[in-house]
Amino acid sequence: MGFDFAGSFPLAACAGCGAMNFRAGSCASIGSPPDDLIYPVFVLDGAKREEPVRFAAGHLAQDPWISCSMMPRLCAKLSIPALALFPVVASERKTPDGAEAWNPEGLVPRAVRALKDRFPISA
Repeated sequence: MGFDFAGSFPLAACAGCGAMNFRAGSCASIGSPPDDLIYPVFVLDGAKREEPVRFAAGHLAQDPWISCSMMPRLCAKLSIPALALFPVVASERKTPDGAEAWNPEGLVPRAVRALKDRFPISA
């Protein structure tokens, strides 16, 4: 059984950057400029506590107060316009319904408050 396509389709996919205008910008460089990035910030419970994040090499999970004082400055220095908060929740606080996510005293709300305290116009 064969197919008969009406129209003129290329026999091979075009690999060149100029082949399609909408792709030209994405092919222009290998990397992304810093203003396209979002910096991940891992927060955990405990004052002045930090530990390596095993699934994100080179990143540390830190208490919200430390993270929220250092990371925005680092992002500004590197021209990264945004950061994303990732809570590292202790096993004993994890529940099937994810109740810790709704806790007003949880890691993310505390980190957001710390950000707002230190950088009131940016948070």
